[in-house]
Amino acid sequence: MKKFYKGFAVAFAAAAMIMLGGSVNVSAAGVKDVFDAEYYADSYEDLKAAFGYNEAALYNHYITFGLTEGRCASPVFDVVEYRRSYQDLEEVFGDNWDAYVDHYMNFGMAEGRTAGVTRNADSFADQTQEQQVNPGNKVVYLTFDDGPGRYTQKILDILDKYDVKATFFVTNQYPKYQNLIAEEYNRGHTVAIHSYSHDYSRIYRSEEAFYSDIEAMNDICEELTGTRATIIRFPGGSSNTVSRNYCSGIMSALTRSTASMGYLYADWNVSGGDGGETTSTPQVKANVINGLKKKNVSVVLLHDTKGFSVNAVEDIIVWGLANGYTFLPMDDTSPMAHHGVNN
Repeated sequence: MKKFYKGFAVAFAAAAMIMLGGSVNVSAAGVKDVFDAEYYADSYEDLKAAFGYNEAALYNHYITFGLTEGRCASPVFDVVEYRRSYQDLEEVFGDNWDAYVDHYMNFGMAEGRTAGVTRNADSFADQTQEQQVNPGNKVVYLTFDDGPGRYTQKILDILDKYDVKATFFVTNQYPKYQNLIAEEYNRGHTVAIHSYSHDYSRIYRSEEAFYSDIEAMNDICEELTGTRATIIRFPGGSSNTVSRNYCSGIMSALTRSTASMGYLYADWNVSGGDGGETTSTPQVKANVINGLKKKNVSVVLLHDTKGFSVNAVEDIIVWGLANGYTFLPMDDTSPMAHHGVNN
């Protein structure tokens, strides 16, 4: 397997500390500041081929994986916290290998995820059924954030051209395009909520502030479509760390309360990188296609407010259809692709 045990000596020492009930912070040599999601996906396939479902071997790898070169987002690796996160994972999924695979992928790729952050199992357990629904093979949920805006009409026309349905996580950032929410709904797409204001300092002050903002957006959705949305996406995703600036623990609280408020929350497991990583149309296309290749079920994050990203959509659809992928809109039974919560 590629590079897995380059840090074996370090991992062995860490494992010994675990068996002794100790705690240790280990500096991982050669750590990279930017997490390489593509490498993570490739390495997981190697892992599955090597171990199958062998709990002991998998656990040994799970510990080693975080210590080897470039595998931590942080240069300090807290072994005890990592072990606890593994135990939480085991409690949630047990022997459900498919669900375990889905989490293992999301765990490393979530924004800001580090090995030293305790896994919040509650946020997964709240929506276990939705997490484990299997809609079939080679399924793609195209999702678009932050609109409607100036490029949304173009997206709708492209989707119509190929009879593809998608999901729009809407805001009211561009009120003059508000009417396109009705157009999204009438063309058979799913209208979901991203927020009314998309103002982090406003929505992440408290649970009350967040749901007030969400309800304001849902009132608009109901006025335009005749129905209220049931799926939301947190600005920045459930793994965002910006919210720490406004309220400690707010994301943990929100991920636990969404179900009781009548909502499901959706993150993503494939990103076009158009949220700040690139402004290149070919790169957005490559990011998405490479992500689709590594997933049985893909929840793809794109933005209908970015012209360079919108320009990649048709090529992504053409490639997907040519390679046997099915494009679906999200509904209440779709996998929600949750991230790990970091606040």
